[in-house]
Amino acid sequence: MLELLLDTIATLGSAEVQNILTSAGESTVKKIKESQKWKKLIVGTGEFFIKNEQEENAFFEDLALTLSRENLTQIAQDLNSDDGYDLKHRLYKSFMALMSKYEIPYEVAEAYTMKIIYAVLEQLRTIDPDKYEHYFLQEWRDEQENNFLELQKRIEKMSNELVIYNREQVAIVSSGQMDIELRRKTQNPSIGIEFFMVDDEHFQNEFEDQRYEEMVFVRGRSREETIYCVLNELWRLNDKRPIYVVRNLESWNKLLALGNKGNVYVPWFYEEEIVAIENNTNIFVIDENTPVFNKRVLEMRPRTHNTLSRCLKEAGMEYDKVYALLADTHGLYIQIKKQLFRGEYLKIPSWMGGVSDRAKKTSLLIGSWEEIEGDKLIIESLYGASYDRFLEEILPYAKGEDPLIYMIKRNGTTSYYLASMENIWSYLNILTNEKIWQSFVMAVFEVLNESENLFIYDSRERLIAELKGERLFWSETIRKGMLKTLLIKGAYQNDEETQLALNGLVSEVLKCVKTEKQWIYISKFWRELCEISPAATLERLENELREGTGLLSLFQNQSSDFLFGRNAYIDILWGIEEFLCQKEYFWRAFRWLLILDSYNIEYKSNSPKDIFTKVFCTWMNFSSLETSEKKMMAAKIAFDIDYCNTWEYLYSAIDNRGSMVGELLSPQYREHENMRATTVAEMRKTHLGYFEFLIKHMDFSVDRWKKMINLLEELPEELSKKVFEQLLYELSQMSDEEVMRIKNEIRHLIYRHRYFSSSNWSIPEKKIVEYEKLLDKINIKTPEYEYSYLFANNHDYPLLHPVPYKQEGGRNDNELAKQELIRDKLTEFQSCGYDLTILAKVCAQESYSPLGNYLAKYWNYGKWDFATFKDLLSVQESGAIAIDYLGSLGGREFLPYNTIIEDLSNSSCSAEVLTGVYRIEAHSTKEIPLVTFASEPIKKEFWKNCVYCNECNKSWVLSECKKFATLDVYLDQIQGIHYRNSLSAEQIYECFEDIESMPYSGGNQMTSYHVEHLISVIQEAYIDEPKKCIRIAHLEIFFINLLDWKNMKCFRHMIKQSPELFAQLIEGVFKKDHDTVENHLKETYAHNMHMIYEKAQFCPAESNGQVSEDKLEQWIEKYKQLLIMNDQESLFTVTLGRLFSFSPLGADGHEPCETVRKMIEKYGDDMLNRRYQTAVYNRRGVFSPSAGKEELRMAEKFRENAQYLEPYYPKTAKIFYGLYETYKKESERERMDAENGWY
Repeated sequence: MLELLLDTIATLGSAEVQNILTSAGESTVKKIKESQKWKKLIVGTGEFFIKNEQEENAFFEDLALTLSRENLTQIAQDLNSDDGYDLKHRLYKSFMALMSKYEIPYEVAEAYTMKIIYAVLEQLRTIDPDKYEHYFLQEWRDEQENNFLELQKRIEKMSNELVIYNREQVAIVSSGQMDIELRRKTQNPSIGIEFFMVDDEHFQNEFEDQRYEEMVFVRGRSREETIYCVLNELWRLNDKRPIYVVRNLESWNKLLALGNKGNVYVPWFYEEEIVAIENNTNIFVIDENTPVFNKRVLEMRPRTHNTLSRCLKEAGMEYDKVYALLADTHGLYIQIKKQLFRGEYLKIPSWMGGVSDRAKKTSLLIGSWEEIEGDKLIIESLYGASYDRFLEEILPYAKGEDPLIYMIKRNGTTSYYLASMENIWSYLNILTNEKIWQSFVMAVFEVLNESENLFIYDSRERLIAELKGERLFWSETIRKGMLKTLLIKGAYQNDEETQLALNGLVSEVLKCVKTEKQWIYISKFWRELCEISPAATLERLENELREGTGLLSLFQNQSSDFLFGRNAYIDILWGIEEFLCQKEYFWRAFRWLLILDSYNIEYKSNSPKDIFTKVFCTWMNFSSLETSEKKMMAAKIAFDIDYCNTWEYLYSAIDNRGSMVGELLSPQYREHENMRATTVAEMRKTHLGYFEFLIKHMDFSVDRWKKMINLLEELPEELSKKVFEQLLYELSQMSDEEVMRIKNEIRHLIYRHRYFSSSNWSIPEKKIVEYEKLLDKINIKTPEYEYSYLFANNHDYPLLHPVPYKQEGGRNDNELAKQELIRDKLTEFQSCGYDLTILAKVCAQESYSPLGNYLAKYWNYGKWDFATFKDLLSVQESGAIAIDYLGSLGGREFLPYNTIIEDLSNSSCSAEVLTGVYRIEAHSTKEIPLVTFASEPIKKEFWKNCVYCNECNKSWVLSECKKFATLDVYLDQIQGIHYRNSLSAEQIYECFEDIESMPYSGGNQMTSYHVEHLISVIQEAYIDEPKKCIRIAHLEIFFINLLDWKNMKCFRHMIKQSPELFAQLIEGVFKKDHDTVENHLKETYAHNMHMIYEKAQFCPAESNGQVSEDKLEQWIEKYKQLLIMNDQESLFTVTLGRLFSFSPLGADGHEPCETVRKMIEKYGDDMLNRRYQTAVYNRRGVFSPSAGKEELRMAEKFRENAQYLEPYYPKTAKIFYGLYETYKKESERERMDAENGWY
């Protein structure tokens, strides 16, 4: 009943689940306030695990927090995520996390948790008895009692057994105690057994089936990790038996003598001979190097990087640290453990004694490599012997608990990596005066200075080059490995002599960079070089500004190709970010970036602006500037170097309306400042400091004052007054138009804060009144400008005292007030004799102004005035305001369009304006529109867009549009008419006549929809009329780029019945059998034929999901004859295999259908099989990686299909066995990629 109730709740909407959980949690906390009541609920009359009263009280306080609205709301919201956890698991996990905090063993914690969950859910009887009462009947009570009884029996059994084990001095611990010990041993983050989540479904299924057997053998890459994973899996399966880990063989032998039953025992130790303890489950865990004879062994796959990442994040590790840890350790457990282990890890790995110093040092210096010629030569030069001898020495240590080398095979290549470069450097060191180090430095210099072409290609060029067989002499892997060696050497050695050596090396490398191409190449390694030697790289950057060698070209010649392009300048900026996080290098890097920014280069992606936004941030310290004073110093320097941009950066830092994403890229090993929040006081201090800089640099700029006005609300009153005074002074020196723009901004601010007065960001009325007083003090000498705010391009109301938006009826009241205000102001404007052209000229500067519409309503009592129309035309080249004026009047009264058009034509008016007049006339008239008699250029301009005309002119519209419009406009026009008043199928069919000859301008987002919708009408009407069906099929092919195959209904209908049509298609796509030269078809025709062939996904003779055997065989025989006639017989089974892959399912639910199976048995050969398999493989399309799980499911499905077909259709079954093998291999490859962290 518990599962049923939780499942029922989980199916409700997120908001409802949240409401139910929070209500139940609050009700529980309200009902059980005291510690004693909680204890009674959890343990009854028993003894509570926590004995310390203070710690006990803290536990129950934390329990109340776990049941808080915030925590339960988060649990409800997390149900929407796709991590596979249900409501029960989320509640359980939340309470178990609390138990872990207080080191309550798992077995006891589970009992406590279930009591709490039951208690919380029982509150639903009170909250909503009508809805939930039926869950809490006798069955609920029985289930609850049985559950607790089972858990209690396990606890009592364990308690009794542990007393005996202690008495007999058996070194044994429960799984719960193992969890506590593990948490105590690890830090940053502390991990428990829940960290060891198993993600191998095959193992999980096999283990669940075997877990009650007396002996279970499990093999994993690391014994220790595998034991923890087994314990986690037993917990996940909710195994009710006591689970013990036995420390040594002596204790194991004592258990043999004691004869306890019904337990799970896992030996922590390894011995060559261990006897199973009868009447229990013995789980023997071995590593991948240990043989097992005559035993069934469960193989546990290494966990994927995605799983490890998720577990580390759930344990509390930050994302960037997770990424760095997995990148260094390759997900190897012992390497991860060394970095998380609390204390010193003293166990010496076997390779320390088994590998020669020369081989160890060579591996350490190289770090990573691939099996290509250049990499091998470098290894041989350092090792002093052959590459094969080197491999012979190190490969035995590429496996096991604590390997030296980690080997990855992928796509036919083998790569080698140190298991953990950081950990292995703690065992070894190489002095800079050693001969091998000198040889290594020479190799680094040689490798880094060889800027091979593959490195400077963009992604498209590199793909083409690799397809042609172009390869690197030295791999990118070895370059990265050698650079990381230098990085770690500098970080671990950390002495002046080592750093000077590294500085010299990097300086020599950078001296060789003299062209843009070489900068592109070196950018690949720029971040590493910046960390190896900040001094050398900064000096090179500074020299580049004095005497350029191509670096600035990286910034100036950017690619906007996001798919294939690579902008090398981004790596240079990332290096600068690293410097900005280090106090020692901040100011040099900051100045360099300011100078770069002053060049005002346009950026496609990352830019200096993004970096400065973080440097000047007030609420967070992203860089090494940790105080307000330092940020002020940076601002002063910035104004001196990059004046204009700095003002914008400081303004943005105060305004802070944009979202701040991510932090500055920091060095991997060098000491640096981490991102940290500022105090409120410090933030306020920085704000005020930035304000002072901004005010000092207003420089009579309208745009700056418009921005500043919106920030003044944050200033103290005294400072606000000073700013107002400065504003009034600068306004007195500005032009009327500039004053008008600032005054309108103040009006808008007053409106906005009064309209949204209930919002938490609105300023108090007292402050708004100050702005009104300021407004009154601003005078404009040109009176017409005082009216411009009425016609601004926004959706707000031009009111100083609007009705607030939350007030009922406020929108209507504000609209009425706006109309009255505009009417009165225009009347006032006209009565004062002000110049309308001055007002119109100002309004014309907006991207859109409603002035024309309001003039039509209120100017000259709303009557047409040709002089006004001409005045409006005179101030705006596009004539938009004048056209709006005409259009608004045209709908209300008859206008002399002939006269207007004649006058405009005689005055050499633009075609755009003249067309606008014709459009208005066409929209309103019931006669033949005047544009009919216009010149052809005007008609073409007129039909650049759809026209909305009177219904009586529908035929005229369709006819004229077809003559002068482009195809996409014509389709839009047909769809518009059809939408307003449906056209018949016959009318639409006629509209498509000769449509192929119309010009096409590329269409818009709706063109595809219009084609699909219109053609569907005639498809439905005429698919059974052969002549019209053929015509519609031609249209479908004409619109092939806009239609999916499923929407090409007439062509599909024909080709399924017509082998002639498909044979014709094959003839246009493929060569003839005995042709010695390529078919010289026109390129466009060949391209179109290929496109049709790729789209043609059908099963011959199929109709409504059924395939007639006779019709299919006739189709096949006729198709074969046609191929023979066309000299293409070799394509018969290949093309047939592809078509058969699109067969419907059979009546038995298996694929293909019975009729197609028979044809495969009759005509099938290896080519048909392969093409069928390829088509099935390709139809999968784009997919999300699942670590091979989805591929494995698909493989099993194909195998089941093959097994079903095999008795009667062996050839067909062979196809699906082949698909099974393909997807099984694909599953394995995907799993390996996930384990190696490739995605």
